[in-house]
Amino acid sequence: ETGVREGEIPAIKWSDVNYGNETIHIHAQQNVATDINAEEVKSSPYVTTSKSGNTIFYYNPTTKNEKGESKDGRLISLTDNVKDILRNLKEKQRTLNIQSDWVFCDKDGEWINTKSYYSALYRVTKDKLGCGRTNNHAFRIAYNSYVLIPAGLEVTERAKILGHSV
Repeated sequence: ETGVREGEIPAIKWSDVNYGNETIHIHAQQNVATDINAEEVKSSPYVTTSKSGNTIFYYNPTTKNEKGESKDGRLISLTDNVKDILRNLKEKQRTLNIQSDWVFCDKDGEWINTKSYYSALYRVTKDKLGCGRTNNHAFRIAYNSYVLIPAGLEVTERAKILGHSV
């Protein structure tokens, strides 16, 4: 529904959602590191490890297309569908008494990691939609092909929304 990258999804906070302007501010991503002492990991305000302890996930305050130098990210429009998804998600968090800054979090309010996201994505596409294994990139391609192009957006505008160079 938004075309954001898989690493950007876990990094979205409720404070990034602006219902007044009907936008989501995409300005960060979750990255993976192999060394807990790596400089980017040590300087990150949020670091988690996988259940096995083999993978380190850290918050990177830039998006992939910014290449390590923040340009304040990009804004994604809140469609009616996205607003409904976010409202339902917030209500679910309230119902479960989950207090979290993260839009997508686990039951204890910690941000999800990209491995959890892919696992959930696979379960939904396989069990609920009856599709085979897919990935977030396939959804980004579909979003461009079936939403942005038919909307008549120029290639420069589509690239901006998706966080690409032209």
